[in-house]
Amino acid sequence: MIRKPYVKVDNLDLGSILSKDGKVVKMQEDKEAENAKRLEKAVVVKVFGENLPFFVISSALRRQWDKFWKFHITGLGLGWVLCSFKDSSAVDQVLTGRPWWVGGQVAGIDKWSVNFNPTSLKGITSLVWIRLPNLPLQCWDENNICRIASQVGKPYLLDGNLFQWSRREYAPICVRIPLDLKLPLGVWVEGSSGKFFAED
Repeated sequence: MIRKPYVKVDNLDLGSILSKDGKVVKMQEDKEAENAKRLEKAVVVKVFGENLPFFVISSALRRQWDKFWKFHITGLGLGWVLCSFKDSSAVDQVLTGRPWWVGGQVAGIDKWSVNFNPTSLKGITSLVWIRLPNLPLQCWDENNICRIASQVGKPYLLDGNLFQWSRREYAPICVRIPLDLKLPLGVWVEGSSGKFFAED
């Protein structure tokens, strides 16, 4: 990569930079809006678990997302990366695609917004597959499985083979979970045969 020359900034007209009390720097709103517009087709990614080097995360995402056309990856620090796409449909496919993994660790992914804060997980979600084992057979339908799973996260995908009679040990379902909340160990369920605890 060719290094660009330094940019001389001593002649910039910064205008009025302080709040009325003279204690707070005010951002230039039109520049903020311009920067935010450039980030409309971007997602923020955090890999959970062991701290992985940026080049490992970058190469893993490029390998998995090469079908989504060109995108740019930027390290943001604190384990976060920003992926900027050329096409908004690529962003939708990444956000609604399968759960993404990097080095065997789940990647939390969400659309970038002006409220993004690298020191907080608030507002960041990820798709995660959970298993609901030993469900009573009368509970095996889309509605009831989604009702149970909704107490863990927002139901998103059901395994297409879920309703085959060959396997009924557990119900696999993909849910979108908020990463700032602790996952429950299970859910209490009440059905026609009484209450039971569905672990996940």
